[in-house]
Formats: sequence, C-alpha cells, structure tokens
Amino acid sequence: IGNAPTEALTWHDKAIALDASEAAWHVERGRDLWALDRLDDAKVSFDKARELDPNAPGAREGAAAARTASAVSAFAADRATDAEAQLGEALAIDPSYQPARANLAVVHVAGGNAAKAREVLDGSPTGATAGPDMLAATALVRLVTADLDGAAEAAAQARAAGTRMIGLVAEVEGHVAARRQNWDLAARSFE
Repeated sequence: IGNAPTEALTWHDKAIALDASEAAWHVERGRDLWALDRLDDAKVSFDKARELDPNAPGAREGAAAARTASAVSAFAADRATDAEAQLGEALAIDPSYQPARANLAVVHVAGGNAAKAREVLDGSPTGATAGPDMLAATALVRLVTADLDGAAEAAAQARAAGTRMIGLVAEVEGHVAARRQNWDLAARSFE
C-alpha cells in the first residue's frame, strides 16, 4: 500500500477544505485515519460525518468501530473501565454493531459479571443474526455459567463462521475439554 492512506488523507483534507459540509468526505477521512492507526482522529471524523448527516453511509458504523478498536486496546492495557465506557459509547451509536457487543460481553466476564455479559448478548436488536464474534462471546458466557454443551456448540459455530476471536474460542474449547476430562484435547487447545 505504501503511502496510500497518507495520500488519500491529503486529498480528503483538501476536499473538506473546499466543502466541509459533505459527510462522505468526513467518512473517507475517518477511514484514512483508521488505516494510519489514528483512532482518536478517526472518531472525530466519523462523528463529524454523523453530525452532518446521521444517515451517511459508513458514518455510524465507522464511529462504533473506532470506539471498539480503542476499547480493545484499552482492555489489553488493563484499562477495563475505559474499555467498558468506549464499548458502551459504540453501542449507543450503533446498537447492532456486533463486535462492540461481543467485546463488551468479554469485558464483563473478565470482571466476574457473567449475568451482565449475558444481558449484553441477549440485548442485541431483534432480527440481528449472531455473527462469528457474538458466537465466540456466547461460548465464553456459556462456559462461565457451566453450560458446557452450549459452550462447545457456540465455540464450534464461531470457529466455523470464521471468528476473529479465535484465541478466545480455543480457550473455551480447552476449558470444556478439561472439564470433561479429555486431557489430550485440552492440551492441544492451549497450544
């Protein structure tokens, strides 16, 4: 890709300088900033697009995605409260954004609140199909609530659907195998 995001950002900045009222330019600028790993600036651009046109394609999802990515980084840095707040913001912007919902469930489980995690997963908007990451989070919640069959089933579905939370799925599979005293499978899952 080389300097493609940097060059695109320059062009989108020029377009915004000519017409700052076009939400689509702010969405594209947000995508450029995301590609440059400037998530805070990307959030500002997506939010500006939403302000200009709440229905601008990509604005709402971009704002939710940028907050989710920031939350994942915060959680990895042991800032669970910050992660939870950002994921809450993401879901306030786009309640159907499944990566935010799945990650918030994981944050709640890590904090020892499986009931709240289940509430987050169950709160998905009506008609929303559980995506791969939601299935991975569901597997974790079922594991910590001692539903081993449900955990194994959700983990298998998440793996088959191509979840990005494959490490979490492997961990769930390992714990399920260990609780069922299938030590070989448990050992392979934690490799």
